[in-house]
Amino acid sequence: MLKSEKLDDWEGIFERWIQELDKILEITDGLEAPYVHCEHGNTHHFGVSAAMEGYATIREVMGKRNDFSARLDLALVSDRYLDIVESKWWEFSLLRLPSKSIIKDKMSNACADAQSYSSNEKLFSGIEKTIRRIGIAFFTPHYLEGESFDEVRVSELISFIKLSVCPDIIAWSFPEKSRNLEYWHRKYPGVIAVVKLNETNHSLKVADPDGPEP
Repeated sequence: MLKSEKLDDWEGIFERWIQELDKILEITDGLEAPYVHCEHGNTHHFGVSAAMEGYATIREVMGKRNDFSARLDLALVSDRYLDIVESKWWEFSLLRLPSKSIIKDKMSNACADAQSYSSNEKLFSGIEKTIRRIGIAFFTPHYLEGESFDEVRVSELISFIKLSVCPDIIAWSFPEKSRNLEYWHRKYPGVIAVVKLNETNHSLKVADPDGPEP
């Protein structure tokens, strides 16, 4: 895991995230992992890891985004912070690097969704904590049956993603138990999580209950 000081309080979450993934793979004998289940599986696994590290976690909080009804992927509440978290997901072949534009788009879209979210729920309007808006993108590389897992390729992929978006956190897990995890005639050896803090505006816009409806 590589991180900056901006989100140093999240280090424990990702340490737990890796531990819990190992445990899931151990319990299921390598037959199941949350990261293959698109955005929701990844967000759920991350939220559970945060809860186990002492954060209050709330998923799918109703609010608005650009004056249209929207659900927040995840709210994290700690002693100091209220984190507004939006996530994205992408899968691709491990045999070729994804385009830099896709990596950037997934990251920027997650950050933009977090930035534009507004709510008049009491949690967001009455709590005295530092509010942060954070985007997470989960990337799940795969390879076909008959192909072999390549650790060098994974290292190249992690470096490529890091250089593409300069994240505040990049964490990954490719445990041995997952090397032959099969879904849809593909093998999914692990997951990479990329996190970026949106520093444009730390304030929270409270949704106008009398504002325009979608």
